[in-house]
Amino acid sequence: MFHAGVVCADCHDPHRGKLRAEGNAVCAQCHLPARFDTAEHHRHPAVTQGARCVSCHMPAVTYMGVDRRRDHAFSIPRPDIAAQITAPDSCTSCHVDRSQSWAAQQVREWFGPQRRDDAQPALAIASGREGRPGADGLLAAVATNRANPAILRATAVSLLPMPPSQVTTQAIGATLLDTEALVRAAALRMLEGLHPRNRLHATRFLMDDTRLVRIEAARALAPVPLEALSEVVRPAFSRAWDELLASEAVAAEMPEAHVNIAVLLAARGDIPGAESAYLKALAREATNLHALVNFAEFEARRGRYQAAEAALRRAVAAHPQSAEAQHALALAIARQGRAVEALGPLAEAVRLRPEEPRYAYAQAITLHQLRRTDEAVAVLRINIASHSRHRDSLIALATIERDRANLAEAERLAAAAVALEPGDRAAAALYMQLRALRQ
Repeated sequence: MFHAGVVCADCHDPHRGKLRAEGNAVCAQCHLPARFDTAEHHRHPAVTQGARCVSCHMPAVTYMGVDRRRDHAFSIPRPDIAAQITAPDSCTSCHVDRSQSWAAQQVREWFGPQRRDDAQPALAIASGREGRPGADGLLAAVATNRANPAILRATAVSLLPMPPSQVTTQAIGATLLDTEALVRAAALRMLEGLHPRNRLHATRFLMDDTRLVRIEAARALAPVPLEALSEVVRPAFSRAWDELLASEAVAAEMPEAHVNIAVLLAARGDIPGAESAYLKALAREATNLHALVNFAEFEARRGRYQAAEAALRRAVAAHPQSAEAQHALALAIARQGRAVEALGPLAEAVRLRPEEPRYAYAQAITLHQLRRTDEAVAVLRINIASHSRHRDSLIALATIERDRANLAEAERLAAAAVALEPGDRAAAALYMQLRALRQ
């Protein structure tokens, strides 16, 4: 609605926040009641909840048990799409004793089999969040279609899979030139997934008219050495960098702000500054999970593995149900050559978050390093059964099966990895090697 020019004051009194009219009359300011406020349109008896515009187009959700809010996306009910992406829909939110397939059939009976082509964004966003094959193409189509609202385009950009496929790269390039600052900023954020030498495109945005875009350009360029920037660009980078740090410092009372600053300073090579920022974060909240995990990684990169382990043990003690902390602790232990000991927190991470394939993958790799290959294979097979699109698990199992002379199975797994992303050179090389070995 905002994309179409509708603003808050069109429906709400800006001084009181109250609606400008009661019930469907607020919608009738723009929409013809003779067409829309009829049983032929809403298919419910008059003067019932089902006959209210907001019941179908602005379903309410209660947050934290007390805060009831209506969805301001003003969407058309699509129980058929909701069923595909495992999302709620306004039909079965009221008809709680009915299924989404029933609701979808009702819609087909009322309005015919043809639906408006408005489902693509929902399917694309769901595909991106779940890492489905082909998500890059769906997301790119949404991100580059300027008929879509800017917030939707920016969300699609943020979900583009990394490392980038050719489709993702082209989409980022196109959205960097978007007329909306929100979309340009999202595209700049995606440059963080690229090698620093491939981020120099961001320099042109250091003087963008919008501050958000300038600071995201500075963030993307954080790990780029100053000497890699032209002398013309350096002053603009310095100004944008100061804006970026100032934007983080606005929330200086929160430990997360100092963690963000620490990450930025570490990327610039300011190790003392980064350490100071981490210590400020922990001074504000000694058991902050985000601060402890990031500080531990910072220490590990400096070769201070014992300090990293100590920080992560504090994190696990304060947050025993955090799979992230358990996984990070396991990696810290393994880095010190204690792979057997690392298996404990790895197993706990897998137990706490079975939906995260990285944890089972790390468990399998550790088992394989300990020559417990059969156990590693079992973990990988379970992981792939639940997460068939986890590329690293497919490659790991293909490699193990190759080494065990199970070439047909190894080739099948490598082919599955290639199918996930045809531009994956490592997967393609493994697949071609296996094909050659089988000939």
